[in-house]
Amino acid sequence: MKKRLTGPAGRRRKRRAALGALVLLALLLAAALLWGRPRPPKPAEPAFAANATIGALPDKSDREIEAMLQQAVDEKSVAFSIKYDPTFASGSAEGELKLESPGNNINYIFFTIALDETGELIYESGLLKPNSYIYSDRLQTKEPLPKGTYPCTATVHLVDRETLGEIGTVQAALTLTVQS
Repeated sequence: MKKRLTGPAGRRRKRRAALGALVLLALLLAAALLWGRPRPPKPAEPAFAANATIGALPDKSDREIEAMLQQAVDEKSVAFSIKYDPTFASGSAEGELKLESPGNNINYIFFTIALDETGELIYESGLLKPNSYIYSDRLQTKEPLPKGTYPCTATVHLVDRETLGEIGTVQAALTLTVQS
């Protein structure tokens, strides 16, 4: 025969049981909420330039390549090459841009080119790993540029290879020519 506790001792036992049940319920609810919580999305894969070629630009001499590789480049510095006077047969044709990220770079880079007169962005490469280049490409304009000579600013964006955050930029002037 079971003895029922009555009085203060019985009430304490009931309170403890109720409190224990509430704690258990709270733990189960917290576990359910954490289990069903959406996971943070995986970071997107970096958009590397699909048309990049591994190596140094083909018109560089062995001596130039060796000298370039001897230069030490630190984490916040960037080495690059770009043709200062690219020419395009037409506004929709490919032209030699000769965009290069030498092998002595530590981080990724990408290039943008904007018209000085309007600020319109007319070209953006994908990310270039160190020791890769884009020899030629098409401009990325809504309408092909008409025949003419265009002063432009090329911006080289330095991108941290681990976080993919932009570390800094450097700019270079160039003159783009569309022949027809």
